[in-house]
Amino acid sequence: MKDDDGEMQVFMIKAYKEIAHPGEYVLPGGMPAVSHMWQFECKIHVLNVERRIRLFFNAYTNVWKMSFKEKE
Repeated sequence: MKDDDGEMQVFMIKAYKEIAHPGEYVLPGGMPAVSHMWQFECKIHVLNVERRIRLFFNAYTNVWKMSFKEKE
């Protein structure tokens, strides 16, 4: 994750919960679908401030992506 100076930093995940996982499900209207994305909500500490981020894992490409809400 980039810090306030734009430098890449590594942070330890203090807690997480699974939001969605791969599997079969039914879309509204009865259309079957298959998901290949895992989603996790994670807590990290940045300079003693807790931040929540979301991690996404694509099971087809084995790629992780992250999103977080900027400070308001």
